[in-house]
Amino acid sequence: MSKACDRVEWDFLAGMMLRLSFHADWVVLILRCVCSVSYSVCLNRDMSEFFVPSRGLRQGNPLSLYLFLFCAEDILSAKVGSYPSFTWRSICGARDLIVEGVLWRIGNGTRVNIWNDPWIPGKTDNRLAFTDFIPHLSSVNQLIDSSTNTWNKELISSFVDEDQLKRILAIPINRHKLADTVTWKYEATGEFSVRSGYRKKLVVDVLCPLCKKEPEDADHLLGSCSILQQLWRGLQINMNPVGGTLNFKDHFINSFLTGDNYNKQVLAISLWALWNRRNKWVHEGVSFSLQETVFFIWGYLQEICFCYERLKIPPQNITEKFWSPPEYRAIKLNFDASFQSNPKTSMVAVIARNYKCEVVGAITYAVEDVVDALAAEARAWVPVSVMKLADFDRKNWLQNK
Repeated sequence: MSKACDRVEWDFLAGMMLRLSFHADWVVLILRCVCSVSYSVCLNRDMSEFFVPSRGLRQGNPLSLYLFLFCAEDILSAKVGSYPSFTWRSICGARDLIVEGVLWRIGNGTRVNIWNDPWIPGKTDNRLAFTDFIPHLSSVNQLIDSSTNTWNKELISSFVDEDQLKRILAIPINRHKLADTVTWKYEATGEFSVRSGYRKKLVVDVLCPLCKKEPEDADHLLGSCSILQQLWRGLQINMNPVGGTLNFKDHFINSFLTGDNYNKQVLAISLWALWNRRNKWVHEGVSFSLQETVFFIWGYLQEICFCYERLKIPPQNITEKFWSPPEYRAIKLNFDASFQSNPKTSMVAVIARNYKCEVVGAITYAVEDVVDALAAEARAWVPVSVMKLADFDRKNWLQNK
């Protein structure tokens, strides 16, 4: 299996060491060690010829671990930045998740910093919240009484509160003086797994990324979100308070249906614009601005009005019905076609509805060697006209669609 250390580019490793102020001669010596590796593969007891890789660090070599940490240094300290790629944002998101879930398991306490490292047990607040900073204390082993191999309660209580004191005293001290280890606090075994990381990410992402106050469900998206309410106030949309047994979703639907055409336009565009800005923030790292969103919506509405005036098209009433049912016991066929210039094909869709407006049949099929969109519409009409002229056997058509 390919692992992270197998993907380390040698040029990148050299650049990182130079960036960390290693001398150029030292970097050359290290790369000579790294690049001297060769491999042979055993397949069915037959050894292949040796080959030299172009990247990767040798596993099992004590030097490789330190070199890998050099490469990880820029990722751990790098910022997401403005307009990051989806890949880079995903890397930073995974990094932040892992950093949040890391917890030191105390062994001898020499590797863990009292003030900066996460070592206090619990799902949250794993770093020390101290009331007084003591400069001469740095590592956790200084909080352990070496003569009794127990926590120095008197010393610890001098700079932490009662809650953290109890949590620290509950940490078992290893009498074998084993080394401190890094664990994943969301698993009882302490080992990180993709499943637990994904589960943790889902729990974190339940909250609305804009207001960060409530779960992002239908009620929240259609009314209870404080950012949405501020947006509507900025657009001068008057939404009556939710009362009675209505939830926010039903209240929005009623307000939309009873509003005039202009209010319906503003509501629809505001929801679309806010969702678009939300996705830009979540997936691309583009910062969200309520004021910019309001200005964007106003500009979009003005552009729609300008187009109506320019083309002399009266605003459409969305409640107008464009389809009427056929006569009693008759079936109406409606069809449409799409056209692709390359490779000059079209897709035809036909739907059959009765006088009760019930769908009694539907079919789609491809048409080849179509010249243009007009020809696609014309060729779609041919089978439809045959259906109309012929004795329409609804049962057979539905079975063969």
